[in-house]
Amino acid sequence: MTDTKNAKAAPRSSGGTTAITSGRFTPATGDFFTQYLGNLAANDRQPQLVKLFAILSAESISDDHPAHEWFARRYQNMIEDITAIIEPLIDPAAAGAHVDARTLAQWLVGLADGLRTQALLVPGSVDRHESIGRFVAMIRPYLRDPDADVAAAEGVAAAEG
Repeated sequence: MTDTKNAKAAPRSSGGTTAITSGRFTPATGDFFTQYLGNLAANDRQPQLVKLFAILSAESISDDHPAHEWFARRYQNMIEDITAIIEPLIDPAAAGAHVDARTLAQWLVGLADGLRTQALLVPGSVDRHESIGRFVAMIRPYLRDPDADVAAAEGVAAAEG
């Protein structure tokens, strides 16, 4: 039996992005949003792995599932890492009390997971990559340099969508 409590998945590289396989995200080069969308596109090109991951993560909700702690830690790590990455990108004057880095990180992860579930249940019904690209475009007014990160992310969404 695999020791999932102490298992560490190795990051994998795809097209200049570092996939979030272990729950730790470190951008390789470029901006975060472009890489995040690139990771989604790379993952979605492997539908059987996406489906397997969705099944395992759903099953691991039960406290007694062998992968429960791994998935819980993965999500905690992702939120922490994404929060740390996007916090300096947010313009506090524009965001005010309405938007903070942790909330945006939770939205990005939750949106990706929810749209993945919809796409798996009804194939072709949703393009999560395009939808999240639009979400990233929507948060443009809250970034310090909205044209740098978000414009690049929109370009990836258009090119790969």
